[in-house]
Amino acid sequence: MAEEQTQEARASSSKGMLFWVMVVMFLSVGTSIAVTLYLTGASHSAAPAKEHGDKPESHAKAAHRKPLYVVLDPPFVVNFEAQGVLRFLQVGIAVMTYDPDAAEAIKVHIPRIRNDIILLLTAQSFETLGTPEGKQKIRRAILQQIRQVVPGVEEVYFTSFVMQ
Repeated sequence: MAEEQTQEARASSSKGMLFWVMVVMFLSVGTSIAVTLYLTGASHSAAPAKEHGDKPESHAKAAHRKPLYVVLDPPFVVNFEAQGVLRFLQVGIAVMTYDPDAAEAIKVHIPRIRNDIILLLTAQSFETLGTPEGKQKIRRAILQQIRQVVPGVEEVYFTSFVMQ
C-alpha cells in the first residue's frame, strides 16, 4: 500500500514537473522571439508605413536601392596664391546616384562637369577651404553644379582632399 502511494506521488510529481518545464520552455521561446523582433526593429518597421498610408514594399525598395558611384578621375589639381605664396589643392571626387541613366550621363558630360568644378575650386580662397565649413560649402556647390548638368545626382563625396 505504501508503495502504491509512493508511485502515485512520483507520477503526479513528474506530471507537475513536466507541466512547469513546458511553461518555462514556452516563456523562454516567446521572450526570445520578442527580443529578436525588438532588436531587429521588425516590430517598428510596419507602423510608420501604415501611418503614412504607404505600402511597406515601397519603403523596402527605397531602402534597398543600390547606389552607383562615378569617380571623377584624375583628381582635380588647382593652384592658389595665398599671401604671396603659391599653394596647391588636389581633390578626388566621387558622385553618387541611384539612377543608372544618371551614372551614364555623368560619364557622357565629364568634360563639362570637370570644367565647372575646376572653375568653382579656383574661385575659392585657400583659407576658406582649410575649414570644415568651407569644405562642406564647396561640396554643396559642386553638387548643385553637377545637378544642373545631370539632375539624378544624389550626393558628392571627397575621396581625397590635399592642400599644401
